[in-house]
Amino acid sequence: MIEQIFRKYDIRGKFGTEFTLADIYPITMAIVQFLQQREPDLKNIVVGMDGRTHSPAIKQATVQALLDAGLNVTFIGICSSPVLYFAAQQLPVTAGIMITASHNAKEYNGFKIVLNGASVWDQDLVTIRDLFLANSQHNTTASCAPALALSTGAYQELDVIELYTDYLAAQFAHLANAQLSFALDCGGGPAGLIAPLLFKKLNWANVQLLCAELDGNFTKHQADPSKAANLADLQTRLLSDASLAFGAGLDGDADRLGIMTSGGELVPNDQLLTIFATQLAKTQPQLTIVGDVKYSSGLRRYLHQKNIKTVLAPCGVAFIKAAMRTEQALLGGELSGHFCFFDRYLGFDDGLYALLRFCEIIYLNQTSLTALLSPLPSASYSPEIRIQCRPEQKAAIVTHTYQRLAQRSDLTLITVDGIRSEHQLGWGGLRASNTEDVLSIRFEGQDRTALRQITMEYYEILKAFFDEQTLKSDLNL
Repeated sequence: MIEQIFRKYDIRGKFGTEFTLADIYPITMAIVQFLQQREPDLKNIVVGMDGRTHSPAIKQATVQALLDAGLNVTFIGICSSPVLYFAAQQLPVTAGIMITASHNAKEYNGFKIVLNGASVWDQDLVTIRDLFLANSQHNTTASCAPALALSTGAYQELDVIELYTDYLAAQFAHLANAQLSFALDCGGGPAGLIAPLLFKKLNWANVQLLCAELDGNFTKHQADPSKAANLADLQTRLLSDASLAFGAGLDGDADRLGIMTSGGELVPNDQLLTIFATQLAKTQPQLTIVGDVKYSSGLRRYLHQKNIKTVLAPCGVAFIKAAMRTEQALLGGELSGHFCFFDRYLGFDDGLYALLRFCEIIYLNQTSLTALLSPLPSASYSPEIRIQCRPEQKAAIVTHTYQRLAQRSDLTLITVDGIRSEHQLGWGGLRASNTEDVLSIRFEGQDRTALRQITMEYYEILKAFFDEQTLKSDLNL
């Protein structure tokens, strides 16, 4: 059903099966209807796309619909989502559309939408879905004509990557000529077009780039740096070259960052967020930051001791950004690798910007990643575990898990997103992904024995829904 591509944070699905090229024009018209309901004077919009093989065809249909709706379109070519967000704030436009499926596999594509510099998500995407479905015979362009008086807008193309890298280079001019030695896996995405230009402007000669050729099929690996398996090439490079201080990876649209030690260990992103927070607190007393519900309890206690307040938000960078505005937080991030800075930046998630902030910490403090990690509290924790699950099962499993855990008096339950159970040994959490047909699970214990106990508690609850041997393997039991 095409309705399923209208997700929590964006419009995204398998191109050619869950939606087709014939759907792009009416989907875009529904987007325009929504945007004009919110901004009746909307005239100018910016469009960008990632490097997927079907993005050019989607772009053609998208732009045609926008022009037919009378909007003036600025197309900024193949770029990252952060470049599109940057353009939506810096150019004389009211809205933006990014054609991308972020970290998803090659068969996926879709739209990220911004209006007045903010993400369009959640109930706004439901509205767009309903507008799309309301147009009878939505696979024809004619069906959209009654909703919008068709006219012709103007079209132009603009190189915003140059403007964006100029902006970042100016923000980090104090790092020009820095002798930083690290490797960056660009994931076959637009980062391979942007990072070399940025590093040249900063005169960083010792950065080694991997997967920097644009590859819309992601033939080397999926562009998701939150999974160590996708950074095997980076790990090999780090282990074979002692001159490299650390490694970094970006996802398919460069809005997410992963950091790897020189020994080839992927750093959990709540640890990276903690490093960002402790550094920022040096100049920002009474700091508040936002993390997702998978944030380590030990790290939160560590920050509390440093007078840094952590607020938990539902998973999803749109929730993080919304909570940051509510809490007036300068920093936010989630375990998947989205990092948002209102301190010295524009507040949206940007993997390259986060990488620059990390490099700044290393350089200005003349320190190492190992030294930054060493003060953090030790605990035993699982990675984010993602278990395939039928869409119609996800909510039922979360509800069942809550009901079982609610029977215990020794637990504190947090229901910000899914269910998180905390007790003196550590915590466990389970939620339904909003972007994939998976359950996302994480555990943390004060030691390995406690971690296994908490994991077993969830296993006993979940085994009613899954093959027991497969579940044990997924939970690393």
